[in-house]
Amino acid sequence: MKKNILLMVLSGIVITYTYQFFIKKDFNFNNSTFGITVTGSSFSCNSITLASLYSEPDFSNTSGSNIKTIGALNKGTDTIAVQVEGDKAYFLTGASQKAGVAKPDESWDVIKNTNDELFISWINENTSVVYSGIMVNNFIINKKNGLAIWSRLNDQGLLSDNPEGFVHYFSCH
Repeated sequence: MKKNILLMVLSGIVITYTYQFFIKKDFNFNNSTFGITVTGSSFSCNSITLASLYSEPDFSNTSGSNIKTIGALNKGTDTIAVQVEGDKAYFLTGASQKAGVAKPDESWDVIKNTNDELFISWINENTSVVYSGIMVNNFIINKKNGLAIWSRLNDQGLLSDNPEGFVHYFSCH
């Protein structure tokens, strides 16, 4: 378990520094929703930004690598809901909510939960027909100001066998 947590933290650092030094874009946002203290065991969040790192086949390259690596930073569009129940948490995306899912099947582990912060994690080895591989999810919220980060790392992507990572930055309430 500790090895998995270390792997998750290191992967998150790599994504964060790649964003900072190679694909940094600035977005101006209305900060009126920031600074909201999050209390209680349930809250919702709106995505501010989404950073993506992935690769896909490059059929135009006839010499050298046939893999194109893509890094992008976009304005966030997703919403999530989080509910904490003791040492477990339930994490639901806006897409799942729109599909009618009230509570996800999987529970996330609560790594740390204090008055100031919440850190939850979910590691899954997928065996679906569409996607197989290991997926590592981490969610950390600063309860004092309502800002949070969700990172999702996969050892294989949908379009290739190469790793991919996504980081959402949220404002929660």
